[in-house]
Amino acid sequence: MARRTHSSAWRSAVCLSAQPKLSDLDDTVLQGLVATFRHRKLAADEARRRGADPLSREGFDALGREIASREAELRNANARGDCTATHFDFDAMMTVLDAGLNIAFGSPADRRLHLAFVEAELEVMTIIKDRHSGNIRPTPSPPPKEDLRTEAVSRPKQERIEAPSPEQILEGWKTDQAPTEKTFYTFSSRVRRWTGLPLSCGPGSKLVHRRSRDDGGLCERR
Repeated sequence: MARRTHSSAWRSAVCLSAQPKLSDLDDTVLQGLVATFRHRKLAADEARRRGADPLSREGFDALGREIASREAELRNANARGDCTATHFDFDAMMTVLDAGLNIAFGSPADRRLHLAFVEAELEVMTIIKDRHSGNIRPTPSPPPKEDLRTEAVSRPKQERIEAPSPEQILEGWKTDQAPTEKTFYTFSSRVRRWTGLPLSCGPGSKLVHRRSRDDGGLCERR
């Protein structure tokens, strides 16, 4: 994966500032970001060791000190639940920017993601230390390119709200307004014409509905 410059990252961040801010991430999006972050870290380390020229002895020793210092920082952050250890890490920022996500700073999504980055980089450190000891630890293939932004900004599923039935509306209106039997019959007969709802002509009444050609229905008390 090609490394982008800090100026390129800044331009991407400016462009993303117009995108909707996200305060929550689902597990699929989070896992995709973490997989990309891990790959970036391992690919960057491999590029340092497999460049056009080998590391000098001084460069190799300096890298060892850098690895030890970073691991100590990550372990401390992980123990304290501090996500700032990866908040301004270049690979972390580019992972989010390349996914086209504008995550609200300080939001639950922001904290959850960067704590996951802390845990992921600690795992990556085990591989990097093995490499530094001369062991062969290949960089896995990059994760498949997915449109994480589309998944992240898609509208959450909303609970279906059932509309009240005509019968419930009638009962609520009768309870609230306490109409006379005649008024209730007149109103309910009109509703019945629209909905086919059986009528009720008063509290405790047992009625039989009969169709009529003039008013569409007739109530008889039984």
